[in-house]
Amino acid sequence: MSTKVKIPMRLLLPHFVGMFLAGLGLAEVFAKTNFVPAQFQFENYGWFMIVIGYLLSAPVAIFLISAIRANMKK
Repeated sequence: MSTKVKIPMRLLLPHFVGMFLAGLGLAEVFAKTNFVPAQFQFENYGWFMIVIGYLLSAPVAIFLISAIRANMKK
């Protein structure tokens, strides 16, 4: 039995921005790219973008986990 879960729009925008930041941070740290302009760079800014990106995406994960748990109780 499958139930569709609709993710609220208020959670999707921060999720997409967070995944963009996390991807950009991963590219900066591991591929040594320079997509971010020099005036916005600081020490360990790649890791900072990764952490902020995942924090912005966390509410979607929490929402999905709670929806799965609520669906399992039915």
